[in-house]
Amino acid sequence: MLTQLAPKLLILESQMIIAADVSLQFSKLGYDVIGINTRSEDALKSIQYNRPDIIIMNIEMQGKTDGLKVARSIFDMYQIPVVFLSANTNLEVFNDIMDTKPYAFITKPFDKEGLKRGIETALKRMVFEGVWDKETEAFLSINSIFIQQKEHLIKVEFDEILFIEANRNYCQLSTTKEVYQLSVPLKKIAKQLPNSLFIRVHRSYLVSLHKIKNVHRHGEHLTIQNHKIPISRRLKSSVLKSIRRL
Repeated sequence: MLTQLAPKLLILESQMIIAADVSLQFSKLGYDVIGINTRSEDALKSIQYNRPDIIIMNIEMQGKTDGLKVARSIFDMYQIPVVFLSANTNLEVFNDIMDTKPYAFITKPFDKEGLKRGIETALKRMVFEGVWDKETEAFLSINSIFIQQKEHLIKVEFDEILFIEANRNYCQLSTTKEVYQLSVPLKKIAKQLPNSLFIRVHRSYLVSLHKIKNVHRHGEHLTIQNHKIPISRRLKSSVLKSIRRL
């Protein structure tokens, strides 16, 4: 289950085998790959009907229009950030690529780490320019949440999360291993996480149902590991009902 906060990627690659590999790697990293095109003309049509947030593109495209011309058209018409894939390291070609204002450049042959660094570089610039909302620094994959920490997107499995605590317009995500500071409000995170696994117990706390060790007999607080977490009167009834369903 991917939320609307996962960046939508369009893969433009002339070789389908490579395109499928790129798509698979980005999907594993939690990104929403909305399509693959091998021909430049098809790529421009795709964008009209399903606009991506980022385009991953090989400069050597099949079709009547080469990759650089397609990139310039995309920039002029849609202002969609482009990340280039290329095995061509010729200085003249590289300068031509830079003229299209790419958000990152990934050299072939690539690996998973190279793709990860390339997309994170693009997202960081998008955040800086206001193209991508800062609050999209947290988004969901199938069984995990990706959170931005400095220059990296960190994958945190749902079963590692203990609880999340609000701190004004920020929040603190505590796991079995580490504590992460997020510059997003708790209500944003609460809307994203599945309510079958996480529950709001207090205006300042969202907890993992399966990490609850015990609940005070009067429902005043609960314990997760050695953390005592308050339960608000308003939410006490719904909290107890959720615990009984476990």
